[in-house]
Amino acid sequence: PIDKRSYHLEILLVSFATLLIEISYTRVISFKLFYYYTYLIIGLALLGIGAGGVLVAVSKRLRAASTDGILLWSLPITTVTVIGTYYLVANISINTLDVWHYGTAASLRGILLLVAMCVLLFIPFVTPGIVLATLFGRRPDQIGGLYFADLAGAGIACAIVVTLAATIGPPATIVLAGLVLALGTL
Repeated sequence: PIDKRSYHLEILLVSFATLLIEISYTRVISFKLFYYYTYLIIGLALLGIGAGGVLVAVSKRLRAASTDGILLWSLPITTVTVIGTYYLVANISINTLDVWHYGTAASLRGILLLVAMCVLLFIPFVTPGIVLATLFGRRPDQIGGLYFADLAGAGIACAIVVTLAATIGPPATIVLAGLVLALGTL
């Protein structure tokens, strides 16, 4: 039987939520550390999404799994990791000025906490990368529509993220994005 599902809504929701998370984290990290660490968030988000795509390319298990199966496990996992890693990131306290005092215990502690924060910020972007790579890879005949849905989701997120950050705040926007991913599971 040929599967006629298009997965446009799913890709729109994943792109929307992922961009909300990325932009909201740039606000959180610029407040928590310094504004120039926002570029780190962009890089970690791209790395996480790319790593998800690489996992799809190299994993026989992922390639053999059904599309619906991948969506059914990855979207709830993403929801949990988005909310869980935000909680952990929010509770990490780093004095970034200490990092620059090389050879001191404070510098080592700061570097280790910064690396831990980077790992935590990377994690929520891997499963969206798996979803996007899976949906794009399995529907080459629908790539135009899927890419449009991807851009539409990202565009909607860009259009409303500033308003969300100003009204409910970046932390609540991150949680909202996690809930949008949970909605995608349904």
